[in-house]
Amino acid sequence: MSAARKVSKSRTLDALAMGLSSLCVAHCLVMPLVFAALPFLGVFSDNPLVHQVLVGLAAPVSLFALIRSGGWRRAGLSAMAFAGLGLLSVAAFYAPAEAWETPLSVTGAALLATMHLFNARLPHRH
Repeated sequence: MSAARKVSKSRTLDALAMGLSSLCVAHCLVMPLVFAALPFLGVFSDNPLVHQVLVGLAAPVSLFALIRSGGWRRAGLSAMAFAGLGLLSVAAFYAPAEAWETPLSVTGAALLATMHLFNARLPHRH
């Protein structure tokens, strides 16, 4: 596989991970408004499984994109990835943090999206 093709695949993975992070932010910010307007869907919003599934999708895609691109070698990118995934995980899996679920999720998803944006803009060596 050519170097240009590997870089293209790495950038595609970063774009996919940014999309998943954006989906998480949209879910956290927009869905409460939607569910307020449609009370019968409120049960879906309160289901912790939704957040757990989103973290379960975001974590492997984000880590794979970071590892494949070589961005994990950059301390700042790795720190942003683990901080973002850590915040998302706490919000999704740690019940006592329920009162902080939305700010934790939004901050974690924003960190991940920012990390992938920086990672996609960096030159990649394969």
